[in-house]
Amino acid sequence: MFDPSQNYFQLFGLPVSFALDTELLAERYRRLRQTVHPDLFATAGEREKRLALQASTLVNEAYQILRDPLARASYLLQVRGAGAGDDQETTQDMAFLMEQMELREALAAARQAAEPHLVIARVRARLSTLADELIADLGSRLDARALAIGLDAGAPDGDPDAGALYSGLDGGAPARADTPGAPAEPATVTPQTPVTTPSSLTAAEVTAIRELIRKLQFARKCEAEAEALEAELEEAL
Repeated sequence: MFDPSQNYFQLFGLPVSFALDTELLAERYRRLRQTVHPDLFATAGEREKRLALQASTLVNEAYQILRDPLARASYLLQVRGAGAGDDQETTQDMAFLMEQMELREALAAARQAAEPHLVIARVRARLSTLADELIADLGSRLDARALAIGLDAGAPDGDPDAGALYSGLDGGAPARADTPGAPAEPATVTPQTPVTTPSSLTAAEVTAIRELIRKLQFARKCEAEAEALEAELEEAL
């Protein structure tokens, strides 16, 4: 639904890079949301309402992906032409799997521990450290080589253009509620496949990055289990 020459990074006027200024991303998200929010078109025609809803949905989806390091890494691989990979694959690092098993066993035993919250806190602290290490490694692998070979980092840093959101829609931007537009046929949405750039990554590097992504998924899952157990114990008090 957006300009076929843009990806999510460029939608917000940000470089195509794993390293991201999340505060700037949030600021530009809010600015775009204020421009395309469906409430602005509440009294407009059906076509205008549909366009506004599609644009708002796109902005939300792009923001949710870019603000999360795990989702951002997977998306950036696709932008770099490496493909989405197989979500069903598991890590082959046995030492990592053993540590994850030990952390889950510690959580399982926490209910019977004299100080269960202390056990959970230790597990979560380890998972936080592990996640930070994996994210740092992802950033190094995804960005360093691109910089080394001079790969275009994406659109120059600048304000996002709300009008570009609609350039992939038949008929262009919707009229605002205070600017009635002529009746039109329903808009057609351009498939939201990430626009790729020439990959700066070798096959071996892509494999290593996907392994890091799988490890981060494992750590996230274990963190969710620890959080759920902590909430369960809190409710039992």
